[in-house]
Amino acid sequence: MDEQYDQKVPLRKQIVNDFKLYNSNVNWFVFVLVVVFSWGGWIEIFGIWAELPLIVNSLPEGWRLPSILTGFTQIGQLGSLIYLLLNQITPKHFSLKRIIFLKLLTTTGATFVLSFIWKKTFFIFGEDRSVGLLSLVLVFALCDGISTISTIPFISKFFKKEYIIPYYIGEALFALIPSVIAIIQGAGDDLGCESVQATVAKSENFSNIVFVTNETVLKPVALNPIFSVQTYFLIIFGFLLMSLVAFAILNSSLVKKEKNKEPNHKLDNLCINEFENPLLHKPKNTKLKTQHKNEKIFLLSLNFLITFFFYGILPGVQSYSTLPYGNNVFHLSINLSNILLPIAIFLSVWSYNVSIKQILIEFLIAVMFSIYIVFVSFKSPCPPFMETSIGPVLICASWILSQSIFMRVRCIISTRLERFGEKVLLKSGFLTLLGEVVGGILIFIVVEKFRIFEEKPECVFDLSYCKA
Repeated sequence: MDEQYDQKVPLRKQIVNDFKLYNSNVNWFVFVLVVVFSWGGWIEIFGIWAELPLIVNSLPEGWRLPSILTGFTQIGQLGSLIYLLLNQITPKHFSLKRIIFLKLLTTTGATFVLSFIWKKTFFIFGEDRSVGLLSLVLVFALCDGISTISTIPFISKFFKKEYIIPYYIGEALFALIPSVIAIIQGAGDDLGCESVQATVAKSENFSNIVFVTNETVLKPVALNPIFSVQTYFLIIFGFLLMSLVAFAILNSSLVKKEKNKEPNHKLDNLCINEFENPLLHKPKNTKLKTQHKNEKIFLLSLNFLITFFFYGILPGVQSYSTLPYGNNVFHLSINLSNILLPIAIFLSVWSYNVSIKQILIEFLIAVMFSIYIVFVSFKSPCPPFMETSIGPVLICASWILSQSIFMRVRCIISTRLERFGEKVLLKSGFLTLLGEVVGGILIFIVVEKFRIFEEKPECVFDLSYCKA
């Protein structure tokens, strides 16, 4: 009778009832604290990426910087594996509260330091390198990788499962906040150029005689945003400081720790969490077992490929695929993608029961856009449609759609895999990490070692470099 009644309840009334039920089970002060605490997860890494349109033009690595950041980030991700190993050996010394507090304290302090040393370079291995930025990126990736595998267990252990929802809200915000700040900053203008007198050495053909002359040459002028890169990182530091304070309050006597005494299945309609799934059932015959096995292999393989592209290959070629069209295209492709990621996550919540065929179609669409992005990168600095508005629009759309679709499909896959149990989720987590590391290190080697991608010459506006 209850099920029949539920089916007749209008959707709007059902949503209102669910909210009332949720409202009766949460403390909204704690809700806000969990949101603020959760946005400290990866906000400094996303903050660096959102600021790349300004940073790339100021550091010696130039357009190679995104691929180098990708490689360093994936190397730092190995820290999560070290944490898991140490936690198995000496669990008493690696409590969730202690490790999360240490993570937040480290990243907050490191972000403050970053605001002052992000331009610091040293001459290493035959060229100037951005030691200040890259060393701290390694620290951030090491800490954030540990945060990824410790935050949800912390919330599940000390709070009711209703607080998983604000965790995901905070997780969406750590990509959204830096992008909104970067857009307000106005980091998307193209570099200006000015005429300066410079000493130029020339030699005559078939002669060893060298002439030194003074000539007027064009040199790039630094961008002039509303506020500086240092101020930007100090703002990110402020958000991390709020996250640290929120975590401290969550662990203080001001917040009462509550856990579910018994499962409430009606609350499961409010979010698809990591512990229960409405698709949960056990196969009753051999044919069904085979179908489930094939589905697991298929979904796990897709998960690997998605993270291989999404977190590995694509970030490393972002500058080569967008900067030939202008700094504003680079800026928009990064920040509009980050702004739309929360929407992609939100849309996936009601799509967990889509067919395998639809998952495959959406994945292939994202791959199609990804292939175009890589193709454009190989054509740098003379990509297709350079002298038309089609080129910038097409590459921006490719970045936004590939990122959003990959994120949506990844959320759907993760939700579907939950019904197969903890072991399958662990395999999914391992393959996710493996895809990121393999893709990130591969593109790092291709860009940094083989240098097969080319940058656009500075202060050349007639596309003569494309005709050479």
